[in-house]
Amino acid sequence: MIGATIGHYKIIKKLGQGGMGIVYQGQDMKLDRLVALKFLPPHMLEQETERARFMQEAKSASALNHPNVCIIHTIEEAASQQFIVMEYVDGDTLRNKFREAPLKLNDALDYAIQMGEALAEAHAKGIVHRDIKADNIMVNSKGQVKVMDFGLAKLKGSLKLTRSSSTVGTLAYMAPEQIQGGEVDARSDIFSYGIVLYELLTQKTPFRGEHEAAMVYSIVNEDPDPLEKHRPELSPEVSRIVMRSLEKDPEDRYQSIADMVSELKRLRKDSTRVSRPSAKYPAMAAEQKRSREIHIEPADMHSTKASKSKWWIAIAAIVLVAGAGVTYYLKFMPQAPPPRVITLNPAMTFHTVQVPFTDLGYPGISPDGNWAAFPASDINNKWDVYYMNVAGGEPRRITSDSSASVSEVDISPDGGRITYDRWNSATQQYDVCVVSALGGITKRVAEGGYRPRWSPDGSRVGYLVNNLKSSSASGLLEFWTVQADGENKDQEFVENLATPALSSFSWSPDGKTVAYLRSFIEGYQEIFAHELSSSPARQLTTSAKNIGDISWSRQGDILFSSERGGNANVWMMMPTGDGAVQVTKGSGPDVSMKISADGKRVLYLEQLQTGRIWLADSNGLSARQLSLGEHGIRSASLSPDGRQLALEISDIDPLKKSSHIHSVNLDGSGLRQLTSGNEISSNPEWSPDGRWISYFTRLATEPEESSRIYIVDPSTEGKPRLLGNGLSIRWFDATRVLIQERLRTVAAFIDNDQREQFYDDSTLAIPILDRDYVLYRDLHHGREGWWIVGAAQLPGGDTSLAPIESLYGPLISNEDIDSLKIPPSPWGQKPLRVLPAYQEFTLGPEGRYLLYTNDRGEIWKMTLPDRRRDRLTGSVAARNVSLHVTQDGRTMVFVESRSNSKMVMIENLQ
Repeated sequence: MIGATIGHYKIIKKLGQGGMGIVYQGQDMKLDRLVALKFLPPHMLEQETERARFMQEAKSASALNHPNVCIIHTIEEAASQQFIVMEYVDGDTLRNKFREAPLKLNDALDYAIQMGEALAEAHAKGIVHRDIKADNIMVNSKGQVKVMDFGLAKLKGSLKLTRSSSTVGTLAYMAPEQIQGGEVDARSDIFSYGIVLYELLTQKTPFRGEHEAAMVYSIVNEDPDPLEKHRPELSPEVSRIVMRSLEKDPEDRYQSIADMVSELKRLRKDSTRVSRPSAKYPAMAAEQKRSREIHIEPADMHSTKASKSKWWIAIAAIVLVAGAGVTYYLKFMPQAPPPRVITLNPAMTFHTVQVPFTDLGYPGISPDGNWAAFPASDINNKWDVYYMNVAGGEPRRITSDSSASVSEVDISPDGGRITYDRWNSATQQYDVCVVSALGGITKRVAEGGYRPRWSPDGSRVGYLVNNLKSSSASGLLEFWTVQADGENKDQEFVENLATPALSSFSWSPDGKTVAYLRSFIEGYQEIFAHELSSSPARQLTTSAKNIGDISWSRQGDILFSSERGGNANVWMMMPTGDGAVQVTKGSGPDVSMKISADGKRVLYLEQLQTGRIWLADSNGLSARQLSLGEHGIRSASLSPDGRQLALEISDIDPLKKSSHIHSVNLDGSGLRQLTSGNEISSNPEWSPDGRWISYFTRLATEPEESSRIYIVDPSTEGKPRLLGNGLSIRWFDATRVLIQERLRTVAAFIDNDQREQFYDDSTLAIPILDRDYVLYRDLHHGREGWWIVGAAQLPGGDTSLAPIESLYGPLISNEDIDSLKIPPSPWGQKPLRVLPAYQEFTLGPEGRYLLYTNDRGEIWKMTLPDRRRDRLTGSVAARNVSLHVTQDGRTMVFVESRSNSKMVMIENLQ
């Protein structure tokens, strides 16, 4: 076709060819300008689908008017051929810009921002490109980016032109959902866009494979190498942005290209800032200039010069002697060694340890660094400890005492035993356990302790205690040790200044000192070191940031996870607290780490915590998920009119412990934050008339007993109103709430300060079933639990809050109740135990039934007062953080806790 004339276009030369067309440079003889002409390949001319897609490309691109999108002039037909007439871009492909070397950061950001702005314009018009890659991006002679080739674009409202059972796009740039044939939207373009940005900075694609199947596996299952592996000088913020765009789940990526471009612009702005020269520098320059000026005396110049020469000779002699002395001193006198600095190996590598779980606890590493032990939750929400070779293979379950939670695992110095903490549902505490690395019978060695770790010689297990139900009942942070057989428990020290929050510790290499976290009332942590032979502790860090974990290497340095660099990453410092260097630089959060005996391998955990809201009918059927984006949702309740949700939302970073109350419309719009500050605000509940939302709040560093009860009007900007202190709250009616103070239940009126005690001390009491019964939680020793008892009808038919005289008070266990000589209630009933004292549940309308979840995530329904139990077979098996039933009993709301965790191994750290 070279030299041919088609219509009023003369073909000059061929510019390129791809799967969707052949492009030529042409001369528009009418307008006397260069253009690019795109023709369908000959084998596609007779295919109606391909011709339709060709037209769709022209329609997609012509709908855009943006300086970074290649302009479509027209589509024409001549000599039985359709062709697209486009802007001719005098330049090169983006791929050729980095073919010789990775681009400088600012150059890469400049190209990426232009490309992103073009995609943002397309997405705003409902157009998804679906084939973003470096070959489809042109850069003209002025450095202006032009996004090309909308041949695979998905235009909102257009017909589906993709062939059945096929995928579209270029494999190396496809998002996982594209490969798997799922729904493709703007977030798929963000994934491809992230791959191009990764290439600009490293010259490498983040996902690789020797053949198509290997490439598909890499994209769907493997994590890319961190950017800093290829470009150590790049800031953590660069890596965070790129890695977020490459998340497997579209929900975990940026939700709009505009958000990502905004962060790239801020990054470019920060990277181009330079310091202004100080005002003192011009003055210094002038002074130097004046010092260089020659001053000539008017008379006796020669004699003056001779006199000055003698003085200069004397001064020179003195300088020579002094210099010789200094030289001798520097050469022969002993010199202090230069200060030590922590040096990381620039050739260290990162790889993800492949495990079939996403809900993981803190793992342990064997002394040789070849094995990992880790806690994980299976699909039935059962937590166990697993053991595997970090090079690959199937994890082997080594425990048989599945529980509701395991937070940490540690491998003994000889590699033969595992210690871990197991949640005890009966006591609502963790127990410290030991099991062989080969599996077998678990031995509980301590009650009420968590985060266990072996001493360096393997003779004892250290663990932490900081709750009121501990053996010492101090409520302070305590450090205990115990032998592996459970004998000889010792309280080593008590941290009187720490507050209960994030907790971790690690032994020094000689076992004589323990580094631990001290949490401050302001909500951050610092690392302190406590010598076990003495009481004072010395402070090692002063960053006033959240710290999640500590690991003291046998070489003497301390690894820790911290947000001092912005994201939660792994850092390393000397045992004095000096010389901290950043080890990982990704988006994290990196919340835990263990180091091998030789100091060369580090196993760390990345963890994000999110929540999903589900709505179902009261039988758990017809469950549907509400899409609210990526949030750390912990609990939810539905308004009486069914139009709004009250949410407890925490940060997805587990190191940040604050949470806030929000309101949102049921369609996901109108999300509003109703509380502020660094407190934990939780358990939102609507008032019966929908006017108020109640909740309780405390600082992360305060015990639960310090919780404060508030109500807030979600429809106004008014401040929350304090009702008092309490551990729990339930609405009695539209004007009163029941608050459990430390030792009693009171009815608080929301319009005044009036208080009325309701039921007995040490109970939380709730009238149910037209107030004919009372459901109460007894906290007296020996009779802990939720109980139900009948209430006497008051004279005159008054159904207000019943005073204690008309109720049968809390009693002991059902087994002993018959031995008590007490009169029956008017219905001939006696108090009956319903649930354990610390079991969370939600009440149905008028208290006719309650719903709760067991340790396996199953939802159960118990009718009252007969206590008949039925499992809701239609419910979603999940770790339900909260349950709520609307006042009409038709809808159930529950929150599914979701932990996205992965273990990453660092090789050759130093």
